Amino acid sequence: MANQKVSIVARVKQDGKRKWVKHEGGTPAGPFYLRYCQGSTPHYIHAGDTIEDARAMKRALERRLRLGLKLESEPESERERVTTGDAAKQYLLEIQAHKAEATWVKYSHDLGLFTSFCKKYLDEISRADLLDFITHLRGLKAKGRKQYGAHSIHDMIVNVSTFLKAVGVPTLLKRNDAPKYAQPIVKFYSQDKLSSLLAACKDENGDGDEREHLLILFLLVTGFRRDEVRHAEFSDVDWVGKVIRVQDKPRLGWHTKTWEQREVPVTDSLIEALRKVEPVGFIFKSEQGGMTAKNDLYKVVKRIAARQGVEADLHTFRRTFGTMWSQKVPLQVVQKYMGHKNLLTTMRYLGVSDVRTKATRKAVEEVYAEVEA
Repeated sequence: MANQKVSIVARVKQDGKRKWVKHEGGTPAGPFYLRYCQGSTPHYIHAGDTIEDARAMKRALERRLRLGLKLESEPESERERVTTGDAAKQYLLEIQAHKAEATWVKYSHDLGLFTSFCKKYLDEISRADLLDFITHLRGLKAKGRKQYGAHSIHDMIVNVSTFLKAVGVPTLLKRNDAPKYAQPIVKFYSQDKLSSLLAACKDENGDGDEREHLLILFLLVTGFRRDEVRHAEFSDVDWVGKVIRVQDKPRLGWHTKTWEQREVPVTDSLIEALRKVEPVGFIFKSEQGGMTAKNDLYKVVKRIAARQGVEADLHTFRRTFGTMWSQKVPLQVVQKYMGHKNLLTTMRYLGVSDVRTKATRKAVEEVYAEVEA
């Protein structure tokens, strides 16, 4: 098997002789080649006429070498066939090293299903195998019901296709092969429900748990994801500028979902609520004073909502945040505040509003007043 070291080189003439020289950031100019070795034998692959093309090909070749995949320049007798299972294990190591934990968990689940179903070598996988996998997923049941809906299956196929592309398998599925699904309506909290949730943090005398009230207010005003709330510290708060930062926490082994740090402006009321809490360490602490467990904040929100006899969850606060801001500022600003990598994700909140408000009811009556007269 070839080793994993790849160099960018060029062919130049020095002292009347042609020789290979390694590119080190300046000259030489292209065309460029990639050099790698099989044992002690060097091999060269043309990598284009620009350094950008050469670097892109270098990254792709290094990935293939790490995964032990075939190289077109290798003799057939020296090629090693790689199973989907072995390739998936290596790919998941890359995901674990470079992506968030939740992303790794999702890929582990999806690729686990695929490799247990499709035990073939990578060079044997065809479009028919992926179509059979889709049919297999549709037939899986749990407790008498379908285990995966169309949306879940679509996401799995996207992840499997991304994996196959990364390990050198050409695109197999056609445009309409992946399952179709209806995009769900964005759910968010109405003003009445938000008022009920905040009121549930207080008793009949107006007293209550300041930590519960702070949590509901924090979720609504920041729009943070669950892990962003868990990792939020008082050191992230700009008390004068009245913004809260989402930033990497290397000492905790945690990075933002899109690897982009951001600042979110917050209300005076949230700043005042934060001032009432001892400003040390995590904003929301466990009983031992450390970071809360993954499901602790969810349980607190459920407990608060139960007092009012309503349903509530963490992520709907984030949707509410996006919906409210989309009605006041340009969509690119909402994208920045929410930390979305793709503007299409943010566009789901564009024009979304509560159709049950008094203003909406008034507009409906005015629109149809002449028709009904």
